Amino acid sequence: MLQLANVRKVFKSATESYVALDGVNLDVRIGELFCLLGPSGCGKSTVLNILAGFEQASSGSASANGTPIRGAGRDRVLFFQDAGSALLPWLTVEENVRFGLRVRKVARADWDAIIADAQNGITADHVNVTNTTNGPFKTWVAQYESFALWHQMPAWIIGMGDVSGSYANWIATPTSQKGQGNTPFFMITPDLRFPQGASRADQQNDFRITSCEGASQTCKRYFANRIGNDQFNSLGWGWSNYDFVRFHSWFKAGDGTGAQNGPIVFFTKTELDMLQAEGLIRKSRYAEAAALINVTRTKNGLPPLTDFDNTSPVPGGNSCIPKVPVAPYNVIACGNMMEAMKYEKRIETAYTHFAAWYLDSRGWGDLAENTPLFWAVPYQDLQARGAEPGNIYSAGAGVGTAPGSAAAKGTYGW
Repeated sequence: MLQLANVRKVFKSATESYVALDGVNLDVRIGELFCLLGPSGCGKSTVLNILAGFEQASSGSASANGTPIRGAGRDRVLFFQDAGSALLPWLTVEENVRFGLRVRKVARADWDAIIADAQNGITADHVNVTNTTNGPFKTWVAQYESFALWHQMPAWIIGMGDVSGSYANWIATPTSQKGQGNTPFFMITPDLRFPQGASRADQQNDFRITSCEGASQTCKRYFANRIGNDQFNSLGWGWSNYDFVRFHSWFKAGDGTGAQNGPIVFFTKTELDMLQAEGLIRKSRYAEAAALINVTRTKNGLPPLTDFDNTSPVPGGNSCIPKVPVAPYNVIACGNMMEAMKYEKRIETAYTHFAAWYLDSRGWGDLAENTPLFWAVPYQDLQARGAEPGNIYSAGAGVGTAPGSAAAKGTYGW
């Protein structure tokens, strides 16, 4: 709580005195939003300066959480309305926000704490239970199989599992030319989460989604090579042969009481394990990280990581997985342990909850250039602030975009 009790402030010069405040009492509770209004010269800034510790009251008392305010402190921050003076213009928006943390020497991430937290987390996949009659949670997961243009699995990420050379050719092709001739992306991979086979027909025969339409079934694959209904609208770089069908049984039959009724995975154990693995990699505890990454790798037909560092390529030679774009970003190479962790996390979290790939890619620096970095605040908040939306956030590079609010060219050069 911030508190002023019978505060009086007198400014004195050699010839006269000016009473700026007299008998001011004020209580601002923790979590309270307090707005102080008044004409110029009425003492608003003087009140703020006393609370910040920049000025001392002539009489009365000022305190923060019961402790007398005798000077400026890091527990109280004062920003003036002149943003040009209050911010550091050579820093980005994010860097200005982080500045206070830097002053307090707060690390960007406490990986020891994150590792410990992950180790004490869930021990199995967390599921939510949906019900088409009375909810909850059903609405957005019902879009799992909206097999329209936007739901095709673009090659940018899934292609990292290819061993046929298709991904190498696709990456080498200029973005504006990808998919030319109505040619969707096709890949061959030993990763058992994808359909197996050397041709599209082979992959379609390996796993048909009609084989996973019983109640509470575990589908053989996470992805299916689409039979019919290819769509070639919009941009060619988004076209592929593949749809996400991991939860097709739930979509069609649920738990037996009706389609889309029953348990559906929301938070996978693998997601938590990969968070732990990332921390272990960043702490150079590579053998421990590899053990976690290898759980889903080996379960799905990929060779285990055996080089316990973050520089050696993943095993497999020309058939390594994952392969990632490297400079000048029209070629690919075998990824390292960090890339193996990222691949496992992406494939295992696909469509399990909101923005999983986006949020991780933002943290890893993998986003395509000019991708927005921050979620927009609710429009009601903007209206309450009386501000033009373009002055606070935007949908990417362009007029009204604050510096540092869109991604730079990322890890893969996109």
